[in-house]
Formats: sequence, structure tokens, C-alpha cells
Amino acid sequence: MKKLLALIMALMLVACVFAGCGGGGDDGSSEVTLKWAIGQSEQPDTPKVLEEFNKQLANYLPNTKLELILDAQIASKWSLWMAGGTAIDIAHAGYHTDLYSEIAKHSYMPLNDLVKEYGPNIETERSMYGVEYGGGTYNGELYAIPNVQYHVNNSFFINIPYELKDYFPVEEVVKEAYSSRKTTAKMYELFDQYFTEVYSKKKVDTETISAIIDVNRMLDMAKRGYDFIGGMNSNLCYDPDKEDYKIIDFHTTEEFKTFIDWAYKWYQKGYISKDILTGAGSGSRLYVIQTTWGNRGFLEDGADTYKVENDKSIVTTGVDRLYIQMNKVENDYLGASELGKISTYTSIPSTSKNPERAMKFLNILHSEEGRDLMNLLCYGFEGTHYDVVDADKNYITPYEYAGQGNASCKYGIPNWIIGNIFFADVCHPLYDENYVNHAVEYYKNREANAYKTKLYNFSANIDGVTNELAQLTAVNLEYETQLKSGALTDVKATYDQMLSKCEAAGQSKIIAELQKQVDEYIKG
Repeated sequence: MKKLLALIMALMLVACVFAGCGGGGDDGSSEVTLKWAIGQSEQPDTPKVLEEFNKQLANYLPNTKLELILDAQIASKWSLWMAGGTAIDIAHAGYHTDLYSEIAKHSYMPLNDLVKEYGPNIETERSMYGVEYGGGTYNGELYAIPNVQYHVNNSFFINIPYELKDYFPVEEVVKEAYSSRKTTAKMYELFDQYFTEVYSKKKVDTETISAIIDVNRMLDMAKRGYDFIGGMNSNLCYDPDKEDYKIIDFHTTEEFKTFIDWAYKWYQKGYISKDILTGAGSGSRLYVIQTTWGNRGFLEDGADTYKVENDKSIVTTGVDRLYIQMNKVENDYLGASELGKISTYTSIPSTSKNPERAMKFLNILHSEEGRDLMNLLCYGFEGTHYDVVDADKNYITPYEYAGQGNASCKYGIPNWIIGNIFFADVCHPLYDENYVNHAVEYYKNREANAYKTKLYNFSANIDGVTNELAQLTAVNLEYETQLKSGALTDVKATYDQMLSKCEAAGQSKIIAELQKQVDEYIKG
């Protein structure tokens, strides 16, 4: 995909692949085996692929070999590994483990100096992908290198079974959604009309489309138009449409109140599973409505809707779904930095015996020159694990790998675990040219074109309120789960109790600390 990559590569400075060539703590003369911890099980062809990988690695980084620590139970074992001093040189971060917690426990090494000395390609990336690198940075120090993906999470979608599209007022919903950054009461009224019609006309049955609204994600719909400090699981935010930049409790907004009112109504009408609080899911059935974040690259010619055929990631029955874009491009904004935002990073643990060599190695993978290594580690062998379908565009079609490998595959490590996805070949037709081109253009133009709030790239220091935040998070998890389900006999009593518990958890102290930092950030 050289033509596509040229758009990004034109922005990049020429960097030395063999990082650290100016000297430092590692001259490359010693024999080193780098240990990389990844949260998946070993596959049948892993030993063969790793053997070939190390043969090729010698041409890029002499005296260096890679050993993979593959363990699907990494989340439960990580703390024991770190406490016991298990030697690990590289680790996938932000997905199985909480980034802030690991930084606070000193599980990850600070990377600024290592990047400066041994990672010129990564240093260049850092200037290109400010939002993504901001998510791996705390107090100005980089702890986690983001694995940049095609998925530019700037657009919010709802999706419905394609066979129900004639019952859904697409044009009215899009018009209402585009009228404001936030989700209005009328939006829920339009959804309710759709639910009422499909149920009254018996277009829903328990075999294919269940009486389940995806309430676990529908709360994201209510959160549209607010910028959250600490991420979408936080209830502390500010309103980008207001000039005061006051930190508020999202629970007190009309958008949250409207959402829980409708959740209650829909539960009473039977549109939400009666056993939602006991872990009920859709199983092999379809959601009548679901929400997701996605890439506008799906859309063609400025359309607001697109159809996905047999989207196995969302349904297992093979029924098509219609996706409807809810965020108007002109309403997009860039705000506060969110630690761990993209959930997939690469870190160097504090137990590493070879941090300099590890950074040299990662620097190679984050380069066009390291593409062959990246492909081998992600996809395995051509002709055994995948076919090349368009060499000019770097398109491949894996036999068993669809966005990532799994335990039943002969081989395949997710490309979003290994590094910057733009330096790996494109899995086609899972990702087409339109999709990838959109991502390239987005990253290239984002800094220049996007509206930035006064808190753009603001990163809160939460060291002084960690205990209070932990307590507040626990309250949110307990009460938001109940309120968004609709399965309550007394919504107001539960809502009032949540506000009281948030205050008891130290919310006022947290808001005061965050507001102080926000005001100082705005003043410069």
C-alpha cells in the first residue's frame, strides 16, 4: 500500500533505523534476548514463525533475539510478575491492565530519555499522533507507546438490523443529531417511535432479534457533547459549548436524567431484557438498536448511513446491519487528554534487563524499513497463513486471521498489539482502500482542521486524589449499572442515593483539585 503510506511517510522525517547510533548505554555488542509479554495463548506455528523472525531480526539488530511470553491470563498474572521481578523487556499495555495503576506502582519505565536516545522514529511519531501519545503520557513523561490504528474514534454511530430499516426514521434522526453536539430529548422520542412500531407489528422475535436494547453502550449516546476528565467511565466532565470550563458531575445534567427516564420507560414496555441486571446478553440474537464508535471511512460521498454485510463482530446470525452516523463533522472537537484512551500500547516494564535494546527494537518496528518484521510477527508466512492479493497496495488476505488471530488459528498476533498498524500490511477485504485512506487523511489533517477546546491535550495529575477517585469509580459502576438498565422500582430514590454516595466518596475534593488544574492550564 505504498501509495497510501506515502501520504503519511511524506510527513515523517528521515530517521535512523538503527537507533542509538550516536552512542549511549548500549553499543549493541552484547548478546541480548528480549522478552515480550502478550496476552494470548501460543499457537501451533508460533515456534516456526519466531525462529524465522529471529533470523531476519539479525539483519536489522545484530546480537538480538526475541522471545515471546504468550499467556492469555496476563491480566491476573501481571501483578505477581512485577512483584516477583519477572524479567520482561516489552509488554502490551492498557488493555489487560490499567495504565494509571501500573504507572503509579512503577511497573513501567519512563520512556522520554530512551526515546530521545534510541527511538528517533518514535519521537517523530509522537509529534504526528499527539492525541494517541497523550494517552500514554502522564505528568509529561511517556510510559506507553500507542499502537496507532486505522480506527479513528471520532464518529459515533447507532446501528440497527437492516431488515428493520424501513421502520427507522433515519432522516429525522440524523437531522436531530446534527443539530447539536448533545443528544436531545427528541432523539429518544424518535427511537421510541421505532421501537413501538417494530414491536407492534411483530417484527421482533426471540430467535433472531431479541427484545434487548444495548443499554450498556446506550449511555455513550447520552454522553455525546461532553468532554470527560478521566475518560468515558468518569462522571466528571465539562461542557465544550460553554466558556466557563467548569468541571461538573455528569449525573446532574439534563442529558443523563433524560437517558435514565427513557431507560425506565423502555424497561417497563419490555424493550429491555427483564434479566438485564443478571448479565443477560443478546447471545446469537440481534440488538434492536446498538451504539458504537467508528471510522467515517466507511461512508461514501458524504452519506450518513452505510450497510455492513454479515458483520460478525456484532452479530452471529449473519443478518446485515445499517449504521447511522450521529456526529456531524463540523461538531467534532479535540479536548482533554485521556490516559489509556486507545487501550493498546507498548511499554517497557521496570523489570526489563535490556531497556535500551528494547527501545532500539521498537524503533525498527515503528518504521517502513521494519515492515517485513512487522508482517512476519503479525501474520506469519505467506502461502501458509496468508496470500498477497495486491503487492502494490500491500494488501494481504489471511486464511484464518480477521483483524486478529485466535487460539484456533495456526498463527496470528493482532497487528494492533505489535505496533503502528500503518507499518503492517493491510488485511483485505476487512479493510478497504477507502477505510485506510480516510484514516491517513484524518491523521494528516487533524491538528490543522479540528476544533480544539481550551483544554486540548490537558492531562490531569490525579496523584493527590487517587483514593477518592477509586471510591468514586466504584460508586459509578454500582449505580450507573442500575440506572441505565431501567430495571428499578424507584428511579429517583436510587438517583438521589448515587449523588449522595458520590459526595461521600470525595467528589467535591476531586472537582476542586481538577478545577484548579484546569484554570491553571487555561492561564498557561
